[in-house]
Amino acid sequence: MLTTSQKAMAFRSLSATAYLCIFLASWHAAFTGFIHFLVGIPLCVLALIMLLVQLAPVLPAPARMPLDMLEDLHFNGETVMTFGGRCMVDAILIFILCFYMKKWLLGMFTLALIGSVVALKDKEVDLFEEVFGSGGSAGGGGTAGDPSWTTGGYQTVESG
Repeated sequence: MLTTSQKAMAFRSLSATAYLCIFLASWHAAFTGFIHFLVGIPLCVLALIMLLVQLAPVLPAPARMPLDMLEDLHFNGETVMTFGGRCMVDAILIFILCFYMKKWLLGMFTLALIGSVVALKDKEVDLFEEVFGSGGSAGGGGTAGDPSWTTGGYQTVESG
């Protein structure tokens, strides 16, 4: 039986693979025409953002600094660091992959990945908190026990 941290690493690996494939597919499609360029380049940026968000817990502290800017990037009141924000960005990626770029296999793989998270959200609470941090609603992409990557904002230290 796999431990929670092993399951979390497997999910992060699958997600990182999906976002890397989305980046490569959109980069390839971006140079096939002007309209494809206008859609492909923002899709590349979204895929890179999601790749960085997904890999944030395993990155060293200096590499996480650019991710602090992502806390200001909002989608309908959710940041890309929260579960709801990630689902919204993934829905955009899936829609463009399937209906515009005709990358059905990659779109369905991403949909299955997100669908499995939603389906297992209540059954695997520890895993969900490990991957999304704090139940996924307060933000944070780090692990729940990682004090260097806070969930929901910056930790403040009060001086005595």
